[in-house]
Amino acid sequence: MGATTTPRAHRRAHAQAVRSAVSKVPEVTAVFWIVKILTTGMGETTSDYLARTLGPVPAVAAAGLLLVAALVAQARARRYVPAVYWFAVVMVSVFGTMAADVAHVALGVPYAVSAAAFALALALVFTVWRRAEGTLAVETVSGGRREVFY
Repeated sequence: MGATTTPRAHRRAHAQAVRSAVSKVPEVTAVFWIVKILTTGMGETTSDYLARTLGPVPAVAAAGLLLVAALVAQARARRYVPAVYWFAVVMVSVFGTMAADVAHVALGVPYAVSAAAFALALALVFTVWRRAEGTLAVETVSGGRREVFY
């Protein structure tokens, strides 16, 4: 006996297909998390390499410009484009590492304090995002305000 699809299941599958077609972010799977972990490590090593090679100020300036370019490219994309998306993720990692290093090395802020501050900032973003959009579901990120929160 063949499998039958209920109208409700069909509507749900259609809605998922539509969301996937307009989403600007990848599906969150095990592969997503593996790549995300790799980009975090890449951000750490790239940040250190650039700071040592170019010097801290030029490295931060270059990374900041690349971050802005990556975020603009991601914002202009009409759908999920892996190279654009992951370049933006890598640049967030590189620049984020530099920001943490500047806070620690240049300003003397202990890592525990900056980690707590960044965690509070993230919690605030999640709270505002949830209140403004009614969801934190990443599959609903298709541009506009939701993408800014994301």
